[in-house]
Amino acid sequence: MKILPVISLWLMAGRITAYCEQENLADAAIQSNAENRIATDLTTILPDLSHQDHMRRQDASQALLSWVKVSRKESVVTLLDVATGADKPETRERVLQVLRTMAIAEYHEIGEGYCGIQMTADPIIIAVPGRGKLAAISLAFVANDGPAAKAGLCVNDLIVSADEMVWTKPDNQMVELREVIRKKGAGNTIKLGIMRDGSYHESAVQLHRRPPNIDKTNTHAANMIIRGGMQQMQRIDQQYLDKLTQEDRDSDHFFAEWLRREKEQRKHK
Repeated sequence: MKILPVISLWLMAGRITAYCEQENLADAAIQSNAENRIATDLTTILPDLSHQDHMRRQDASQALLSWVKVSRKESVVTLLDVATGADKPETRERVLQVLRTMAIAEYHEIGEGYCGIQMTADPIIIAVPGRGKLAAISLAFVANDGPAAKAGLCVNDLIVSADEMVWTKPDNQMVELREVIRKKGAGNTIKLGIMRDGSYHESAVQLHRRPPNIDKTNTHAANMIIRGGMQQMQRIDQQYLDKLTQEDRDSDHFFAEWLRREKEQRKHK
């Protein structure tokens, strides 16, 4: 009488194992079919990139953009080969256009890190709950739609830590924070400790790409209320900052940088 439950469990385990094996085989078949379909689609698309009919070329370019969304890793590898090895210049050019579109979509994943803030150099010491007295960095400007703004940071917030870094003396914290952000790299996340209205919280900020020549960004004198008092300081020109970012994103320099990264990643796979 006591053997029957054991036998039942054994039979059930066998059924479960068989079911899992069938599921794995089905998943493998689906993956194989998807890869075959991708290869077939690309074989159909590429000849039309240099077709004599303009609409056929346009449709082929759109189809290629749709194709790269199916499998980003395989598509980049394949398109890099086509861009350098295709016989027809029209095909190479249109493939490069698709690659450039992919690069622009990944603009904020390459290069030095950027938070989108302007800091004041005022020496500030503040009591932080659970951490004692720490040196703080005050925010005078937060770029529209920048990493800090998306993470909820505001003007007059006080940064008291970056990941595990804190400052006990108001000395060189601005320079150190700037270097930490830059070295962290675009696309990565930094955890900032923030004091606001006497309360402490942490914000995870996903960094963007640092625009070139950001230190030379146009500024203008502005009266701003900083920590309850009116101060005049040089404020970043948001419109010029947006223009600087747009120009970098569309530049041949950035596209070449993206291509180098893809080729390097390909070598190590």
